[in-house]
Amino acid sequence: ATGAPDADPAASFLQAGVNQLGAGFFIYGPQLALVLSLGSVTHVFVFSTRLGTFVQAYESRIIPQRTQEFAINAANYRHWDEAVRLYVDDCLEGTEGPREKDFNMRWIASLVADCYRILMRGGVFLYPGDRRKGYGQGRLRLVYEANPIAYLIE
Repeated sequence: ATGAPDADPAASFLQAGVNQLGAGFFIYGPQLALVLSLGSVTHVFVFSTRLGTFVQAYESRIIPQRTQEFAINAANYRHWDEAVRLYVDDCLEGTEGPREKDFNMRWIASLVADCYRILMRGGVFLYPGDRRKGYGQGRLRLVYEANPIAYLIE
């Protein structure tokens, strides 16, 4: 975020997420990818070993609207509020349930990896708060997880 040159340096970090100027992440797996946004669009670059540099794979990535995937740590089911349990139950009921289609539950346990998959294939990432001590607001860190990922998704 921007600020006056003589301002307290720490103040430039402790700002609301809406003041962000950009966000991005690298992900390493079968390919090395960079997801980056400096404003209104999110770009995806992949590393070309042949060229020795990153090449743009998606100029303006938009999350697919139709999906059959959701990401949540089902091991915490017993701790969730009823509304979260009902949503997950509806998805798991598949074609026999109210959503009338089968869903796949994915959980990599990495916000970045789950976000990348959602950018490519659609879906939703859930890390709800629950009844356990210290988990009432979920466990995502605002400054270096939730805000940057939200910026890329929006």
